[in-house]
Formats: sequence, C-alpha cells, structure tokens
Amino acid sequence: MANERVEKGWQKKGIGTYSTEAILGTLGHYGVSVSEDSLRTKMKDLYPMAIAEEWHRSWKGLGQFSLFPLAAVSELFKRWAPDVLLPEQVAQKLGDLLMALAQLIAGSPEAPVGTTLSAFQELKPRIPLQEGEVKVSYVEEIFGYLGESGMKAFEEMTGRLIHDGHLDDAQDFAEIEEFLFPNRRGITTALVRAAQGEKAEAITSLVAIAEDSARVGPSQLFAVDALLELKAAKEAQPLAVRLLDEAEKAEDFHLALALCERLTKMFKEQGDRTSMRALEERFEELVRSHQEAHPGHH
Repeated sequence: MANERVEKGWQKKGIGTYSTEAILGTLGHYGVSVSEDSLRTKMKDLYPMAIAEEWHRSWKGLGQFSLFPLAAVSELFKRWAPDVLLPEQVAQKLGDLLMALAQLIAGSPEAPVGTTLSAFQELKPRIPLQEGEVKVSYVEEIFGYLGESGMKAFEEMTGRLIHDGHLDDAQDFAEIEEFLFPNRRGITTALVRAAQGEKAEAITSLVAIAEDSARVGPSQLFAVDALLELKAAKEAQPLAVRLLDEAEKAEDFHLALALCERLTKMFKEQGDRTSMRALEERFEELVRSHQEAHPGHH
C-alpha cells in the first residue's frame, strides 16, 4: 500500500476512483509530502487553489501530472472535510446560471433560469463568511475556476439583463453580485432600481454611498461609475473631485489615477479645457509619485 500511486490515465478514469493512499503516494512521489493532520489544519483556513499553489513550488510532475495537485487537494477536501462547500462547486452553479441567463438574453423560451438560480441560492447559506461578508480568498477561487471569460460574463450580466428588459432577473443577479462583492452593495441594485423607474431615488442612494467614509475607496469609485452610467455627471463630478483629493492625500495612487480617468471624461464632455489642463498636470504628478513609490509598477 505504501507504494500505491495514481496511474497516468487518471484524468480519464477520475481521481475519485483512486484510494487516498494512492493520491498521497503520488503527491509524495512528485515532491509533496502530505500528512492527514497537516492538511486538515490547512483546510481550516485555505481552499484548494491556494493549497495547490503552495504545493506547486516543489512539484516535479509533468505531462498528465502537471495539474495533479489541484485535483488531489480537491478530492482530499471531499474525503477529509466533506462539510466544506468548495469554491469549485459554487463556480459550477454560478456558471450554470450565467449560461441560462445568456440563453434568456438570446431569446430562448426554455432557458432554465429558475432552476439554476434556485440551485445557486441553495448553496448561499454554506458559503463561508468573515465578519458578515464572503471571504475574499473564497471568491477569488470561485472566479479562478470560472476563468477570464466567466468573470467577464459575470461583470456584464446585470447590465445586459437591464438592457434587454429582464428587470426581475437583473434584480436577482444584482443581489448575487453584491453578495459575492460586498464593496458593490447597494450600487448594482441601484442601477436596476433606476431601470425600474426610480432613477432619482437610485441617484440619491449612490450619492450617499460615495459620501460614506465607511465605504472603502473602490466602493466609492463604483458608486461614481454608476452615477456616470445613469448620466448623473452633475452629481458625480463633485464627488469624484473630493475623492481624488482624499486619495491623493492618502497616497492611494491607483484610486487617484482611476478618478482622474473619470474626471477627464466628464471635463471632455463639458468642454471644460481649464479644468482639463489642471487635471493633466495633477495626473502627471500622480504618475511620477506612483513610479517613485512603486518602481516598475504601471
């Protein structure tokens, strides 16, 4: 049993068909020594992708075994921590929902939106929280499984549903978006609210979010972006200017540069050349300061 290992054709056969001893033996053979106790300890704070990334630092497997660590740790989670809802499982249900909503937008009368939405909602109570919010590392792994195309589809979905008039579905999806990304709480749903005929109320709530010092900078930036999407530049501009002052003072260069981008767009649309020139000088100084603070980081 000590020499038992997973075969080369494991991907076709499925890693779940092999014994725990074979999985551990294969990990050890390619450079990762794992004990049940040590892995159980890691499982309390980390999820499969993070653990697999750590294992890859000493991993010697190639070919069929190049991606073995992630499959192995995911399978060991299922065996040793069966009560843990894996990010991969959430990603699967979220991906199913995204596909169903895409079918709805494409005009399919049989798009299984209701069933895929219910399947995702059933998982929500089991998604791990930290101080009342979904753990950032957990969300990162969900989208690690969905990949860039899945993330792009997720980011665009609420807007696409609003554009096509599927407002009830947009509301449901906006709530999922705000659940997974708490810094968007109240922002995405405000866009749906505006589409439902409550634009003034939506603008008021977005202004309040942008003015809320308890919200972190990116959250306030999202609120400014939502105001611009609602063509509320009159309300967005003074907020963006104030947030730029605060970001510059705090040396939050990424936020400050992002706000410069938004203000540039507003000043161009207004034909305000004086403000544009002043902003250009400010932008150039921010770029210099950013390069000094983070050399080589563009």
